[in-house]
Amino acid sequence: MSISSWLSNFKPIKHRYQLLLLVVAWLICNEVLSRVLFDNLEKEIYPMESDSIGIPMMENLFLGVVVGFLCAVGLLIPKTKYFGFVSIAFIGLGALMTLQGVAYWMFPNHYIASIGHLIPFIACTYMLVSAWAKRKQAMSSQETANEQES
Repeated sequence: MSISSWLSNFKPIKHRYQLLLLVVAWLICNEVLSRVLFDNLEKEIYPMESDSIGIPMMENLFLGVVVGFLCAVGLLIPKTKYFGFVSIAFIGLGALMTLQGVAYWMFPNHYIASIGHLIPFIACTYMLVSAWAKRKQAMSSQETANEQES
């Protein structure tokens, strides 16, 4: 089965449910990160007097807001010939930013936080495939409309 035949049979869920899925994925990711950081603080991996927990948690929260904004804009842009490419680029940038979060936490005592970042990455990847399929569907319907006019 080729990718184009798989994309032609792909039926994405509604945009609002995709955004809800992304929000839930980031909430799970933030909860996993906070539990890992607090657990490391209890194990005295971090010094007790440093502010080593608040900064990464706020950074992760800011990353979630930026990725959510990029994906929301990507979903709201119409999936026409040129705008569809812009939509895919926005969602792809959001997916790359979540993948950066996975790579950022790939060091000892933080592997579970890195795995937790895979959840929003999967949600962004689903949104990316959905946008690609919608654009492909819009392009094929536009081509058939042009052929019928001729």
